[in-house]
Amino acid sequence: MRALRYLNLNREIHTVLLLDTAVGSLAQQGPSLIDIPTTSNAFCSREEVVESIIQLLLQDNPCRVPLHSPGGIGKTSVAVAAINDEQVKERNGRHIYFLGCEAIHSGEALISALAGFFKVPRDPNTRTALLAHLASLGRVLLVLDSLETTAQSDRQRLGELLGRFNRVSSLSVVITMRGTQAPEGLNWNALVPLQKLPLQAARQIWVNISKKMDDTLNELLERLDGLPLAIHLMALQGKDLAPSVLLAASEREAFNLVKATGTGRLHGLEASIRLSLDSRLITNERHVQPIIPVLCLLPN
Repeated sequence: MRALRYLNLNREIHTVLLLDTAVGSLAQQGPSLIDIPTTSNAFCSREEVVESIIQLLLQDNPCRVPLHSPGGIGKTSVAVAAINDEQVKERNGRHIYFLGCEAIHSGEALISALAGFFKVPRDPNTRTALLAHLASLGRVLLVLDSLETTAQSDRQRLGELLGRFNRVSSLSVVITMRGTQAPEGLNWNALVPLQKLPLQAARQIWVNISKKMDDTLNELLERLDGLPLAIHLMALQGKDLAPSVLLAASEREAFNLVKATGTGRLHGLEASIRLSLDSRLITNERHVQPIIPVLCLLPN
């Protein structure tokens, strides 16, 4: 579902009528803190930045780690790899928390989500009580994933909350978000920016997921712009289809886009998502397409 949120679909799949009450009900449920995601077996070629984050998380002083870059480049995967490091887990014990923020549209909603998980009473003093609770836990690592929704909707209040996090001397914060700048409020540690994957790393992801290979694989991978998410999605289809078939399908999608709009290029992530939506796994199940837009409204 994360992939679908990156794509503004110009197709019937997004035209679903939902009653306002149903949408409101989904929004009221809000996000929840979840178990730490596991590192993907297709994760590769990010050793340097992952190790730099691990070293920050192991130091005595709390760290503030910002992972911000274009969509699909692997920010969440890097964060997950770092917090799954055995030394990091040993250092922080049970107090590693991961919150998906796609559905959080305000600073107050973020406070409410955190307060709900930690069972902090929700009243005019919720923020103060939440900070006091976090301070009482000792060493804490909080990951705020996909924070761009909150930052775009309520940047000022988000900055105020992050500024209050500075007062919790035992709290380390990792954020992932699309964009070029981290939100204000915290003194962020400097990191090497995430770069697109080289062809060799893209091939390694492909091999880890799909065993089908032919002479067109490099050309197919080059069209995916070095974006891990795009490569991963395409490789999943590569379990059933040869790279030459997927390359031809990608070229047809690009032609249809130009024909429909008169301009434009089908970028790697968009191509992977479109081909995934057109795959037999989706089209052969008539009940799947109407459900996908509803799933995109849900948190993790």
